[in-house]
Amino acid sequence: MILFLRAIAAVAFTGLISPLLFSAGFAAFYSIETGIALHAEPVVVVAFYGTFVALPFALVLGLFVECPKLFWHRKGQGIGLLAQLLVSVVGAWSLLFLFVTITEGTFPEFDQPAEEYFFLASAFTIGGFTSGSAWWALVARHTLAKKSTAR
Repeated sequence: MILFLRAIAAVAFTGLISPLLFSAGFAAFYSIETGIALHAEPVVVVAFYGTFVALPFALVLGLFVECPKLFWHRKGQGIGLLAQLLVSVVGAWSLLFLFVTITEGTFPEFDQPAEEYFFLASAFTIGGFTSGSAWWALVARHTLAKKSTAR
């Protein structure tokens, strides 16, 4: 039960923090490029609305990427933090590929310029990195610690 609650906390953390990190980074990049002063209001608004997009993707990423990694850990074939993060980012990119494939197949007018794909890829990269970090901190380390005390 504790592991389940930790997993839910990791998904919630990913869904809430990823949009905040992405919008702050995007606003800072925009501010540097344009020379316009950085304001907190757009960052908060984008992060708030981004949460509605990020939470479902964080749940899917948790179910199809992070949970299998957790079962892999429990079988004794644990991997390090860097490999954990890499697997999470690749899983997020796979979700991005699936999302773009479905939306372009369903809505042909959704054809985006290359800059928009960079925007989406950076959002999914931050989401994968946040997901991998959250699952490592809240779930995987706990599982490894529990396993080492059991021996």
